[in-house]
Amino acid sequence: MSHKVVTYLVLYAINIVFSGLLLAALWAWFVVPLGAPEIGAVHALGLGLITGMMTMNVHAKDEETTPFQRATISFVYKLMVLGFGAMFHAIGI
Repeated sequence: MSHKVVTYLVLYAINIVFSGLLLAALWAWFVVPLGAPEIGAVHALGLGLITGMMTMNVHAKDEETTPFQRATISFVYKLMVLGFGAMFHAIGI
């Protein structure tokens, strides 16, 4: 395998794990107070994969965007979601 493919697969795996951790944190902050049970990262990862699969949109790939750039954009977006979620949680929204 080429170096780019291995890098992309590693970044994709890190992105999936981070998504599970992010969903577990957001669930604990916003769903548990409504009476739902707390979930761990593994359950959150599964829920994230299910919802991602169900809501996946198929778009033509941008010819100018590399897989590495798409993975980076996805990771940065999730960091932004975590930041806003933490901020909303801290101020009680």
